[in-house]
Amino acid sequence: MAADVVGYSRLIELDEHGTLASLKERRRGILEPLVREHHGRIVKVMGDGVLVEFASAVNAVTCAVELQKGMIAANQGRADDRHIVLRIGINLGDVVVEGGDLFGDGVIVAVRLQTIAGPGDICISGSVYDQVKRKLDFSFDELGPQEIKNIAEPVTVYRIDASSIPEHHGPAEKAPLTLPAKPSIAVLPFTNMSNDPERGLCTGAEVWRRWRMGRFLNRNQATLARFAGHFCPPRGCGFWAAPPLMPASSPGRGRRPPVADCSRSRQARTASGWSPG
Repeated sequence: MAADVVGYSRLIELDEHGTLASLKERRRGILEPLVREHHGRIVKVMGDGVLVEFASAVNAVTCAVELQKGMIAANQGRADDRHIVLRIGINLGDVVVEGGDLFGDGVIVAVRLQTIAGPGDICISGSVYDQVKRKLDFSFDELGPQEIKNIAEPVTVYRIDASSIPEHHGPAEKAPLTLPAKPSIAVLPFTNMSNDPERGLCTGAEVWRRWRMGRFLNRNQATLARFAGHFCPPRGCGFWAAPPLMPASSPGRGRRPPVADCSRSRQARTASGWSPG
């Protein structure tokens, strides 16, 4: 993928310091995170241009689209004559790797496609189109075979239709929960009102009480919900006031609940496989 800034010389003439600072900021805040996200590698940065290598054509096109969307968002609030706009070319082909740099026809075609692209456009070669046409939900305009300097045969070029790219939106805000106007009823078990937390944990009577209370809640939650004049929240909205002692699967009717070891000694609890805190 080859990309460069449209009208770079004009931007430098208008505000050299501001333009260079903006490019540096966008490279760090937009380009580099997107390249990492799509498993690419920045080969080199050439003033107003950049060359990026991807192992997948789908990743390259997706990254390019996200890059253009990020640049559009970053231009919000800037004067029109200070907008930083990219044009991008993507090609799939053989390259020669030498000292971390890339050479060969694959790179040449990508750079030439970049020059064909208009401001804010993404142009791809026919080889890239064949890889992504059924995998990405974008529309493509066929520009036909194009003569590429230093390339023997014409290259079929496609341009991504900008109108087919969904607009970038931030994370959707969760709508606030609303309650009905009618009175609400929530059924909860009794809680331990004393200052001694152990009183609500270990007695056999407490185990039996919680088991009976659980059966009561399960049986009566639906009954209460039938009253048209009241709103009864789902059972999952309720909570136990103390940590449950019963297993997730409640015992069936007619079965006694399991007996808990109610020793208050720390040694007994640890030996039974439960250690507090």
